[in-house]
Amino acid sequence: MTAKPSGHRGIENSPIPTATLEQTPSPTPPPAVMRPRRVLLVEDDPDTATGLQLLLEHRGYTVAIILDGNSALQAVADFLPDVIVCDLTLAGAVDGHSIAAALRGHPTLRSIRRVALSGHADEGTRQLAHASGFDSYLVKPVALEALESALGTCSI
Repeated sequence: MTAKPSGHRGIENSPIPTATLEQTPSPTPPPAVMRPRRVLLVEDDPDTATGLQLLLEHRGYTVAIILDGNSALQAVADFLPDVIVCDLTLAGAVDGHSIAAALRGHPTLRSIRRVALSGHADEGTRQLAHASGFDSYLVKPVALEALESALGTCSI
């Protein structure tokens, strides 16, 4: 090849070989991990319930709040959540353990993920919650990251 003068001393213009670009298939994206979108929060303390609702809604969840255990099962049937986050000790005759046990035994509602929320960090309470039918157990005050982890994944 013959060097041709360029506008700069010592630099030669020479043809640049055209690289053949191989067509590489774009990688297949991993299957989307679907997080639950509908959360029923059963918590008898309005401040705690509202705080958790705001945090979750800010993260894209649709949240319904029930402030007593007596209304929880009807709310589950009406709202059809992906996950229920339920305080263990609720005002009224129905507590969180009863709600989890009822959901676990219901033929169409048993697939709803159940997350216990408690002010008690002892192992006995944790085991009782698991025996009642809860999938996860969180101690108040709960960090948002721990809550989202407990919400888990589900197909929508």
